[in-house]
Amino acid sequence: MFVRTLKRIYRQTKRRFDAPTSVAAIGSVIRQLGIQPGSTIFVHSSLRSVGGFAGSAEGLLRILMDAVGPEGTLAMPSFTFSGSVQDFVESTSVVDLRTAPSRTGYLSECFRQMPGVLRSFHPTHPVCAWGRNAAHLTGGHELAPGLCGRGTPFERLLDLDAQILRIGIAANTISHFIQEEVAFPNLFLPEPRTIRCTGPEGETREMQIRVYRKQIPSLLYVTGAEGQPVAMYFSNFPLPYGADALIAIGKDPLQAPVHARVMAIRAEFESNGWLRTATLHDRLWETFSTRSFVGTAVREWSAEIEAHRTKYSLPELERLYEAGQFPIRNLQQLEQAATQRAAGSIS
Repeated sequence: MFVRTLKRIYRQTKRRFDAPTSVAAIGSVIRQLGIQPGSTIFVHSSLRSVGGFAGSAEGLLRILMDAVGPEGTLAMPSFTFSGSVQDFVESTSVVDLRTAPSRTGYLSECFRQMPGVLRSFHPTHPVCAWGRNAAHLTGGHELAPGLCGRGTPFERLLDLDAQILRIGIAANTISHFIQEEVAFPNLFLPEPRTIRCTGPEGETREMQIRVYRKQIPSLLYVTGAEGQPVAMYFSNFPLPYGADALIAIGKDPLQAPVHARVMAIRAEFESNGWLRTATLHDRLWETFSTRSFVGTAVREWSAEIEAHRTKYSLPELERLYEAGQFPIRNLQQLEQAATQRAAGSIS
């Protein structure tokens, strides 16, 4: 039975990934999402979700560049680490942004290497950009007091009211801007770290950077349907990715009490035109307004943090994390947790 299930999943997955994808099909999706000449878009992507596209990563990037045109701007995160930034800075003392690959997906690494693409000067959270506002987005990142907050490309995305484009993936890195903006509890380690960083133009400097604490700040307490505090994965509120993350919230007993609330917020975004969605090979593409999202999230997070501030005891959060009792982010994690609970490895 188990083998048959695996084979069925493989066949379904192969059909989706091998399905031919034309330039015209991608262009149709882009138009549905409201991307047009002059747009500024910040892209998170799973290249696999595009299906059997013969044009490769560079071909997809060219389609996106053509969609926004020379008056628009295309940008992507190009973080130099994967996993925890705390682990990265504790094992790395030198970063050269001229050669350090992007660890935020294959598409972003291809983008980093394309002619005319600029990269911001930051050892852990650089952003790459191309187009009219590329220099504005990427300039001065090394002077910012935080990683993704005021003075960084993420604030400038807000200034430009960029559209966040998610292609088959739940990532939403502008959530880190919101964390810094609302002074999220336990966000930073108490002491800065020093990294020697060579910038895109070859200038080298010793940089003191504040560092996000590993895993602990991923937990956000939100008021549930009966007034109870509900632990959520921070980037799942208030606008989770409309596929597996949204389903997982409804199925996860710990987060289900806020499912109706996030559904209502999502419906409000759609009705106001702040959120647009389309599908390609059954994978979700979506765009949403940076200003609308950040404005809503800052208001909601500020109120919820204040209402449940006593829940953010660092020793207690560390205990929950060690016990495997942090909230689920998506369906894959939900299924893994269910398997572990059935085996008795998670309380």
